[in-house]
Amino acid sequence: MNNNFSLIEELYDSRYKGNKLWENVIKKLTIRQAYVFYYCLIIKDRNELDRSLGIFSLPDENMIHKCLMDALIKENDKWYLAQVIGDYAHEIVINDKEILWIRAELRAALWLGCYMADNQLEDKDIYANFLRATSSAEYIEQLIQLLDIHGYVSRKGVTLRLRNDLDDRLKAIRVNSRYLFRLSKNDYLSIKIPDFKLNWIDELSEKEIDTVIRRFMEEEVLILSEFFVPSNKKDKIELIKASLDMQDYKIQRKSLNRRSSFKESLSIAPDIVETESDDVSKPTQRKGFTERSAQEIIDLLRKAFNSKDYRKSQSTAKVSRSFTLNKESNIILIALSKKLGATPKKVIEALVKGVDLEDQHRICEIDKLISGRRAAKTQLVQKKPSESEDPSTELEPIAETEKLVDESK
Repeated sequence: MNNNFSLIEELYDSRYKGNKLWENVIKKLTIRQAYVFYYCLIIKDRNELDRSLGIFSLPDENMIHKCLMDALIKENDKWYLAQVIGDYAHEIVINDKEILWIRAELRAALWLGCYMADNQLEDKDIYANFLRATSSAEYIEQLIQLLDIHGYVSRKGVTLRLRNDLDDRLKAIRVNSRYLFRLSKNDYLSIKIPDFKLNWIDELSEKEIDTVIRRFMEEEVLILSEFFVPSNKKDKIELIKASLDMQDYKIQRKSLNRRSSFKESLSIAPDIVETESDDVSKPTQRKGFTERSAQEIIDLLRKAFNSKDYRKSQSTAKVSRSFTLNKESNIILIALSKKLGATPKKVIEALVKGVDLEDQHRICEIDKLISGRRAAKTQLVQKKPSESEDPSTELEPIAETEKLVDESK
């Protein structure tokens, strides 16, 4: 008995009180089981597939039991169908343990959604309408419902075969969705890229993540671009990782198909195959992302971001104008700034502005004050004032600066 039993009783027990179909079968079904059998009862033609999926738009999911009961009452063989539903309810729906890996990881759910869409080419538009979501919770719930209802990876549709089985008293219901589900899980786990190769993506900013998504979309690597539009950074990262997983899966499939076609060609026309394989004169074209493995794409992305970080660090170093004074100089600068009533920055700017770069004698004097350095006689020649020059004009700025230095001491 499921956990929604009491709620279903409270809502609809009075309506169907005493009805054996209701008492023994319908109200005991889980919501997911009720969805499956209601869908199988109402679908008559594949052209109605899109309309039939509208049952998921019910305002209250508990209404599905009422809908199933009403639909079952209208059937000619309602007693037989009720018996079949009771016998097979536990076999149709994929159990919670098997779908735990989807609920626990959006990356896995996105990969599986793409896997389903690629294998349901005839109904891809329906997937686009039904799986459209902007949050991980919404997307995962819709994916699980679609797993239960549509049968997944069966090109002819499990629901149609299930309907035929319901109508055919001589056949048991053929349930293969669990088996196919396990196969898809094994496919995912076999190609899933190890986390340590992708952890660096988590450190990117959301702006950089958006750049990667745009690039993947342009290169046709992004999966479910028309279905799932993430609204936060975490979901965007999961979408990128799932796209890389699917890229490796597609590359592997292409490789297997090439080997298969090569063997067929070899058995039919070996001479033609040899001629084509020996032709190395054709110019090689630059490969797009769709032709590259996930590891190649990851390497290209890492190189691009590392290059960007390097350019950014170089740019930051060029514009940096700060410097650190030693302890003694800092004490003198603070004392001088207090005496002059100015900030240390203003004091330094005033001292620097007071230096005449053309005055080699003054530059030589400053050079002597630099700790650990000697005046470079070969480069700096002291220029003695000549008799024709006015000594007051030459020595005045020097004396003023020396006075400031002496006061600071």
